Order: sequence, then C-alpha cells, then structure tokens
Amino acid sequence: LLNESYESAIMMYQNFLKQYEGHPESGYASFRIGQAYFTQIPSDWFLAPPVYERQQTHLDYAQKTLQKFIKEYPAHRLVPQARGMLNKCKRIAFEHELYVATFYESRDKFHGVVQRLEGLFEQFPRWSATEENVLMLANAYSKTERYADASFMYRVYLERFPNGGSRSDVQRKLTSLRRKASDARAGNSKKGS
Repeated sequence: LLNESYESAIMMYQNFLKQYEGHPESGYASFRIGQAYFTQIPSDWFLAPPVYERQQTHLDYAQKTLQKFIKEYPAHRLVPQARGMLNKCKRIAFEHELYVATFYESRDKFHGVVQRLEGLFEQFPRWSATEENVLMLANAYSKTERYADASFMYRVYLERFPNGGSRSDVQRKLTSLRRKASDARAGNSKKGS
C-alpha cells in the first residue's frame, strides 16, 4: 500500500512537470520524484537479506532522477539533500556489484568476476581499491588467462599493500607468471626459426 502511494506521488509530480514546464516549483517536483524512488529502496532489516542482495529497480530510478535533478537545478536549496541520497545510492550500487562479483567467484565464473570488478574499479576507484578486491581481480585475470593484466594487478597489490596478508602468495604467483611469459617467448622464437 505504501509503495502505491509513492508511485501515485511520482506520477503526480511527473504530470506536474509535463503540464507546467518551467514553473518555479519544477525543481521541487523533480527532487520529490527522486526522493520517492529513494524512499522505496529496501532498507537493511535484520530478518531480511542485505539491501545489496535484493532487487535494484528503485535504486536505479533514484540514481537517475537525483542525478537529473542535480544537473538541471544545481542551485536549488535541496541539492545537498539530493547529493546525500545519491551518495547512499552509489554505495548500495557498489556493494551490489561487489556481492555479484564474489558470487561469481564462488561459482568459478571468473569472466563475470573480471567484468564486475573492472566496472567497480572504473566507477568507484576509491571504494574498490581494497586489498581483497585487487587480489580478487588479479586472480580472476589469471584464471581467465589474461596474464599481463594479472601480473599488473599483482604488482599493484605488492605496491599498495606492502604488509598485505597475501604478499608471499602474490610474489609466488607473479614469479610463476613471469616464467610462463618467458616460456611463451622462448616457444614463439623456436617456431620462427
């Protein structure tokens, strides 16, 4: 019942924006649409799965409408509140994508891990560059035979996490990848002779 009232409010504000384009309250109506979508994002509740594991439709709509509001009404008094909601949306989106990447990893679907983590590193570099995520991406690259990318990420791990818990394992993997690359070069030069 509550979701129906949010949907009714969204439709009412959308109709207002269509009928009264350029009205002084257009910014408020635009904000309220984003806020209604944001309010419908499932919250964490101890008996339910975490929000990042659940359906993301309202999250997507909230992000799009809040971004549109901020872009179209940058001086509006509600922009700081919209930015706060948008940051929460981004955090949930990040956690969802990371959840999917770890799900793929648990199922040995390493191409999926690579795709999700590359997206996270591109969209959310500050949140993504953790010891666990760098290592997960390096390992997934190795499992998908993207050895140059794996070597690069293992080196990133060693540089960024000098006291990392997997340091000796990463050094061993990096040495193994160097050996594979050297063997591959030697094999290619013999073929060319």
